[in-house]
Amino acid sequence: MQVLIYGAGSTGCYLGAQLSISGFAVSLLLRKRVENELRKAGGITLSNYLGKTHKAVAFNTLTQLNASEQNFDLCLVTLKCHHLNEPQVVRDLIKLSQEGCLLIFMQNGLGSLENLKDKLQRGTYFSGITSYNVVSLGEGKFHQGTEGAAQLPRHEKTEAIESALLKHNFAVELNGDMQAIINGKLLLNLNNALNALSGLSLKQQLETRKWRRVLAAAMAEWLNICKAQTQSLKISAPIKPKWLPSMLRLPTPIFKIVANKMLTIDPQARSSMWEDIQNGRKTEIEFLNAEVARLGQKLSIATPVNLAISEQLQSLEAGEEPNNKTLFRLI
Repeated sequence: MQVLIYGAGSTGCYLGAQLSISGFAVSLLLRKRVENELRKAGGITLSNYLGKTHKAVAFNTLTQLNASEQNFDLCLVTLKCHHLNEPQVVRDLIKLSQEGCLLIFMQNGLGSLENLKDKLQRGTYFSGITSYNVVSLGEGKFHQGTEGAAQLPRHEKTEAIESALLKHNFAVELNGDMQAIINGKLLLNLNNALNALSGLSLKQQLETRKWRRVLAAAMAEWLNICKAQTQSLKISAPIKPKWLPSMLRLPTPIFKIVANKMLTIDPQARSSMWEDIQNGRKTEIEFLNAEVARLGQKLSIATPVNLAISEQLQSLEAGEEPNNKTLFRLI
């Protein structure tokens, strides 16, 4: 199977390396800067919070799609949400769709596909997601800081991927209801902006009750919206989504006991949004907390916490100092 990773940043390189190690013919469509980094490093080195490492060297790199005459069977689109509307990206993805390539969009949040899906061939595109955090360490090294799996739609091509990845002990799950998975991932990703605003590692932040209480309030708003729209949520954690806000509000000593598995995180792990801020990149806030606030307004459901989070993150993105007290006053 010929696999293309379209937009291979941190997550894309991580997934591409796993697929390469598992025996697939992998091509990475990436920025010239990343291509130069991987060539200098002699491949991609993967590591995770459990201390395991792997190295992939058997893959192709591309900086533009029309540089290759190769036909691809499957494409994981791992671009950030806001890049999906770029003209060249739209042209490339339409071309892949018309050629019968199975497109799996791995974006976080909601709404990024709305302007694109009507342009693609019916039956050629699905949604997927990664339920773990990946950061770039430089020099071709990519680190998975939290537990989780690649969540893919059930299809004959993804069944082949599942079989190969599991043989190499890479975490992957196939699902018939990807929307419930995406809704559940958004519930957890409401913390991405808070992690960037806090300046703490994920572990430190989750061990700080005032930040957990803000997250709990943001999650409660999204749960209210899902309830109003009768949409289900599914998360990989061994707890029902509706119980998460109550658990997060517990005093820290009790929370550490109850959420012991949740705190199995690399001590240095941070959210991808924190990484975007550090590197001066545009974030996906408009598809996460800001989208929850927009849906809340549309449904007449109060979402003051997600609105405040999105406003504070946008200020941080613009180079201003965030006023976190604004968030703490809401809880």
